[in-house]
Amino acid sequence: MDRITISDLAAVVRSAFHPIKILRLHKGYTLRQLSAETGLHYNTLHYHEVQKRTPQPETVYKIARVLEVNPAELYVQCLEYSMEKIEEAHRKTLRIVAKKNETPTEMLARLLHRQLHPINMYLSKQGKLSKDFLEATKISRATLKNWLDKKNTPTTTALKRVSEELGVTLDDLLFSLEHWGNEDLSDPIGYIERNTRRLED
Repeated sequence: MDRITISDLAAVVRSAFHPIKILRLHKGYTLRQLSAETGLHYNTLHYHEVQKRTPQPETVYKIARVLEVNPAELYVQCLEYSMEKIEEAHRKTLRIVAKKNETPTEMLARLLHRQLHPINMYLSKQGKLSKDFLEATKISRATLKNWLDKKNTPTTTALKRVSEELGVTLDDLLFSLEHWGNEDLSDPIGYIERNTRRLED
């Protein structure tokens, strides 16, 4: 099982703050709406926002005209963004979006916390694939995602299946989940500094 690195997380977080994406969301456009207004293909816009492509001047001009901004300024912002050096994420499963008014640092702390969920950590230590784990425990990918995002809490029955598959006691799993759920993210920089090593080890 591939390990997630802090560089992977940073790359994913960074993609949520692409100049075009920030401007598009600020103006209230979805990707499909902007595609229809500019005449640019949906995938073209998406690839620009996740920096798989650097937009050409004519592309930026079409976007800027619809979003009512100076095309030269937007193009310079895109160039500056593309010149920032950062290792590209290799985990496509890390797709995540920024919450409203969330800063890059806050998002990185939240994503790091998500990856440090006890189930993720047990799977990593044991070298188990999440696909095999989900099949063995009869848990859907959507359910696991909701646990990682703290949208709901696992039932005791589900946790028993999880603990048996991971080879840990139910008490140890419950303790780990409680500790993880109570971690303080109010100081995102401090959280990242304190917990990065846990992800890399």
